[in-house]
Amino acid sequence: VLEGELRGAEERAERNAAAAEVAQSQARKLHTLKVSSDDVTRVAAAKLQDVKRRLAEAEGARAEWESRAAAAEDRVSTLVSRLDASCTRADAAERGCERE
Repeated sequence: VLEGELRGAEERAERNAAAAEVAQSQARKLHTLKVSSDDVTRVAAAKLQDVKRRLAEAEGARAEWESRAAAAEDRVSTLVSRLDASCTRADAAERGCERE
């Protein structure tokens, strides 16, 4: 009877040892996945910050170019007004009706 119980205990011990090895292997794999996941998260966060920085730079550049474009439009408008006034004076002078 004792031999049977001993063999049964040995078999259970072997099964438990095999199950423990499987559990350790799975724990190592899980740890590796977690480390990989953490690395991916860090890289993604760094890339996101870089994209946000570039976007802010692009928005700043866009605002600067919009400001320059508005100033150029103002200058063109002023030049067109001066040209119109000059042409009006030239037309009046041609007709001999310019007043001073």
